[in-house]
Amino acid sequence: AGADLVFHLTLGGASMAGADASLAAFRTRAADNFVYLVVAFRGGGSLIISPKGEVLADGGNEPDAIVAADLDLGAGRDAGDALGGVTTDFRARLFRERVPGAYGILTDAHPPILEKLRHVAVPAGEEASALCAEGRTTGADAFYEAERWLAEDKVEEAALRFEQLAEHFGTLWIGRASRERLKGVRRKESETAC
Repeated sequence: AGADLVFHLTLGGASMAGADASLAAFRTRAADNFVYLVVAFRGGGSLIISPKGEVLADGGNEPDAIVAADLDLGAGRDAGDALGGVTTDFRARLFRERVPGAYGILTDAHPPILEKLRHVAVPAGEEASALCAEGRTTGADAFYEAERWLAEDKVEEAALRFEQLAEHFGTLWIGRASRERLKGVRRKESETAC
C-alpha cells in the first residue's frame, strides 16, 4: 500500500552542507516520494512537509520545538501530467514508470564505490548507534549549556566545551555545530585582540 506519512528523527539534517541545503533535501525527499514528511530535529529545524514539498510547519532554529499541522493523508498528491490532464495521486503514474533494473547498485551489498573508499574509517553500526544516542541526550544538553555560557560571556568555558564536543562527536551534528561555534569564538577573539 505504501507510506503516507514518514517520521524522520535527526540530529544532523539531511545534508552535510548548510541549513538551506538540508531544507532543500528534505523538501525533495517528500516530493520525490509523494509523502508527508515530519522532521524531528533536536538541534532546531523541525518541519512538516507536504507531498508536494511545501513546508506546512516550521519550528525555526528553536531546539526541541514542537510543530503541528492538519494533514489529510488521502490528499495532496494531485498533479498535472505531460498530456495536459490531472492525476489525483501521482504515485500511480510514478510507480508504473519505474525501472527497477536501474537501481540494482543501490541494493548491492558491495557496490563498486566501496573499493574506492576502503581507506575511509567508518564506525561500526553499534558504535555509531551509541554515539548518536549519546548525542541526542547528554551531548545535546552539553551543547546547549555551552551556548548559554556564550550568551553569559563565559567564553573560555564555552570554547573548551565546544572543543570537547567537536572532538568527541566528529561528523555528527553536534560535532559540526561545535566546530562552527568554536570558529566564531576564535574569530571574535582575534578581532578584539587587534
